[in-house]
Amino acid sequence: EYKLPLQSVELFPELPALPKDTETVAIPSNIFYNGVRKIERFISSDSESVAMHPLIATTQIKIQDGVITFVATDKYRLAKYTASIESTNNFEIYLNKKVIKNCLDIEDENIVVSKGARHSIIQIADVTIVTRTYAGDYLDYAPIFAAPIDYSGKISTKIFRNAVTAIS
Repeated sequence: EYKLPLQSVELFPELPALPKDTETVAIPSNIFYNGVRKIERFISSDSESVAMHPLIATTQIKIQDGVITFVATDKYRLAKYTASIESTNNFEIYLNKKVIKNCLDIEDENIVVSKGARHSIIQIADVTIVTRTYAGDYLDYAPIFAAPIDYSGKISTKIFRNAVTAIS
């Protein structure tokens, strides 16, 4: 027989209620999970950088003109993934690495994301995730991706791996 020290549900605060006019968007789970998995390893976890600039530890998810964009950086690398989405809403939110990892553990058809002034709410199946709404300017990455890449080449994996190992 085991005894677990538990607290009464009444001791916990109510989940914040967002106003009815809060920005909300439904993202199909296959698009959300694919985008997050592509860029999650690039989200910074360097605590010193995060303390100086909290947005560096977030993923920017932006919907504009039927395109959803996922962007993450760790100060050294920048990852961007885009996909088409059937949405007429323009929407932008920043989710931190822990929230992203929690979202990946839950499966459902749609992920409903709502952004309020202080809190953001992610609804997946019967799970509600409440997180702080991040404010500020994210890295202006548009100029980085704007220039066309008009060169290509091939290098053996072994030579590339050795070169990377030598400089790291």
